[in-house]
Amino acid sequence: YPANTWMAFGPGFPGLENRIMGGSDVIMAGFREDLENEEDVLPPFADDYYIGGYDVCTRFPDGSLDGVCRDETWSGLEEDNDAELVYSHVEEGVAFVRVRRPLQATTPELDHAITLGTKQSFVWARGPLQPSQGFAEIQFHGYRKGELKDIDLNETVWNCAPLKVVENLEDLGTEDDLEDLNPATDTFAQQFEHSVMLPGDHMEVFWTLLPNTNQIHLGARAHARASAKWMSIAVGESMTDAWAWVATLNDPDSPQLLAYRMSGLDAATVQ
Repeated sequence: YPANTWMAFGPGFPGLENRIMGGSDVIMAGFREDLENEEDVLPPFADDYYIGGYDVCTRFPDGSLDGVCRDETWSGLEEDNDAELVYSHVEEGVAFVRVRRPLQATTPELDHAITLGTKQSFVWARGPLQPSQGFAEIQFHGYRKGELKDIDLNETVWNCAPLKVVENLEDLGTEDDLEDLNPATDTFAQQFEHSVMLPGDHMEVFWTLLPNTNQIHLGARAHARASAKWMSIAVGESMTDAWAWVATLNDPDSPQLLAYRMSGLDAATVQ
């Protein structure tokens, strides 16, 4: 359950090629744990942040600021928070948050415009939250971060036809057999109670919890061309020490489902 966690995404400082997190304009969104709320509900939030430095938000004795701070903390104006929480929910430990922000830079010294039709660099990260720290609640993200360069948010990034619906690996056809998925006849998805499309829209994960037997019924579908030879789903907090299941199609007449475990990050640790 994602109590006291945050997720961030936004444009980097225009023109920077390296270490673009510094000076970026991001929306921080997540769920704060409410210790006074006895119900099993986490209040969601979405706030506009300007990353002026690589430390937690810090106010010095002279009144100046540095670090990862809300726009309204930088300016002292509540209306400078351009982030709008549109929708959120948590299901089976997976957090969904939808936010909205203006394309234009409403506060030029804190915001960066998102120009559709132009390639820009963006940053993303996720990490822990400490609400007791007030305006310094956003804590260090560790390795959970990344950069996306030369991205045009107005560009269609996935326009390939998905794989046709199959009951098992032996039913996979060739690239010419690809068809659009019809939810009404998607017999594979109908076997599960829940599903989520992973970031990138390349893989869909399905699951059903079986509490009476302490088991989970898992499924996965790759939305890619049939020339792909394998797909994998893993369980764990990171790639290291995760348990993975890999479906292979090296031989179309003999598909396999194999279990793996990684004790490190190089190929020799895969067993």
